[in-house]
Amino acid sequence: PSTAQKNINLGILSQVLIPIAPVDEQVRIVAKLNYLMGLIDQIEALYNERNAIGKAFTQASVTAITGTRIKEHEKMKAPKTELVTNLRMNKKPKAGDDAPLANIIARHTGGLSAKSLWQQSGFKEIDTFYQQLKEEMQKGWIIEPEKAVMQEVGAR
Repeated sequence: PSTAQKNINLGILSQVLIPIAPVDEQVRIVAKLNYLMGLIDQIEALYNERNAIGKAFTQASVTAITGTRIKEHEKMKAPKTELVTNLRMNKKPKAGDDAPLANIIARHTGGLSAKSLWQQSGFKEIDTFYQQLKEEMQKGWIIEPEKAVMQEVGAR
């Protein structure tokens, strides 16, 4: 008979002695581990208590020195913003021209935000979209946009 491992024979393996501690020794080991775990719990409680005292002392010191009380800090929420630039037509491309972006803008009389144009373009990669936009601006179909502005989402 053999095992799944090469060069290990079950007959030889069955003769290998594996030492196991006597039951009373195992009981002593478990008791020692339980004792040590209890000490760890006590140290953790002391650590937490020390931190709470340190925080209270810091707040009391700041209040005594400045006369102002420290308020609990809320996590800062990043404003929901986006970069906005409007794209407009310059001249209409001819029927056979490769101008998918200009054709989308042509359907929107006042122009279109770059984000909306990207979403409607169907391009999977943003780099491909920007390359196409650059080409269509160079050919004069799309006007070079004004400087983009940052605005909060939903503040239009």
